[in-house]
Amino acid sequence: QPCVGGSISRRQPRVQSGGIRWGPLRLQHAQGGYQTSLRPRQVLSRAEGNNPATWSEGEAQMIGKLAEPRGWETKGIEVPVGAECRFRLVEVTNVDDLLDQLMEKGGEDLQDDRLPYWIEVWPSALVLSEEILSSPLIGPGVSVVEVGCGLGLCSLAAARKGADVIQTDYLKEALDMANLTWHINANMMPPTAKQPRQRILDWRHPDPHMQCDVLLASDVAYEERAFEPLIQTFKVMVKPGG
Repeated sequence: QPCVGGSISRRQPRVQSGGIRWGPLRLQHAQGGYQTSLRPRQVLSRAEGNNPATWSEGEAQMIGKLAEPRGWETKGIEVPVGAECRFRLVEVTNVDDLLDQLMEKGGEDLQDDRLPYWIEVWPSALVLSEEILSSPLIGPGVSVVEVGCGLGLCSLAAARKGADVIQTDYLKEALDMANLTWHINANMMPPTAKQPRQRILDWRHPDPHMQCDVLLASDVAYEERAFEPLIQTFKVMVKPGG
């Protein structure tokens, strides 16, 4: 399938030690927006008719307070989810700088492949969010946990429907961005929407105390070695009948 603005390509890893492989996360300039490698989909960019997000002074300060100390370069986008809903998101665009920081830091973070997949919204998150908004399974009184939440789009969709949501990721940066996602969309939420809670969680080590009615996961497993731990997470963290 063609990609708008360019072909699909694979980023070559800068480090070949410890079995580290850089996967599907190269950002390429594409007609006013960006696309990542290994992603045969329409990119979320101005070229596709999605409006660039605009911020109030308070929102701009909130974004700057999060991004500037970390050296993140950001862009805001509005993404349609379903026929009538649009969410605003902040993506981080200087992925090479983040990778350089990871390589320089080395150690456990590098060996554990703690790559910044959270920097942008992924295709399956868009599809899952649309399903959440239309699903009768998610609503007030339903407990929802999202693993590997990234920017938190799926959690936001569940929260919009009044569910009790916990966002989890094993990287604090992802949770910080997901928290930002809530705040820049909060004024567009219905009165029944509840702000998601947040927990650090490596889903390779599921927490049985966080059992829920619905467990959400989108684009969290990129290699076969992750499949069995993910299946175990569903077994441990989903309530009977969930």
